[in-house]
Amino acid sequence: FEKVATGIAFPEGLRIDDDGTLYFSDVMLGGVHARRSDGAVTTIIPDRKWIGGLALDASGGVIASGHGGLWYGHPQTGDARPLLTEIAGAPINAVNDIQPDGKGGLWFGTYDGAGLLAGRAPEAGALHRLDPDGRVTTLADCISMSNGMGTSPDGKRLYHSRTFEGLF
Repeated sequence: FEKVATGIAFPEGLRIDDDGTLYFSDVMLGGVHARRSDGAVTTIIPDRKWIGGLALDASGGVIASGHGGLWYGHPQTGDARPLLTEIAGAPINAVNDIQPDGKGGLWFGTYDGAGLLAGRAPEAGALHRLDPDGRVTTLADCISMSNGMGTSPDGKRLYHSRTFEGLF
């Protein structure tokens, strides 16, 4: 094993691009970071905390989950901005894990991050799909927290762990 970065409290959302750049978040200390193949580490989206998932897009940008919804950052342009902060007019409390669908869309799971941080029983979250045109479809509700998302090799199935419940 090779140590690739230090000073990280809770790494999540690990993704590697075609150039060998490793993208990761730090749930506790915040930020989306990139470690290039030459060893240099840069920050793409500063300060954003509670990121459980990252996805790489075709433009070279990164989509990050977290409190308040989805964010977008681009390592070359420095662009860092909200991507999706509400569904059907209601603010998104938090998004944990995300998974590209291979067709320009994104699966993502919402959860009650505020409830967890406040120490109360969290309200149920939901599993959603974000289409390339920006439309959001809710696929299942009453989910504690979607986690560990992945698709089958043929793209016909989405697998995800429902934290505290099991694998679906």
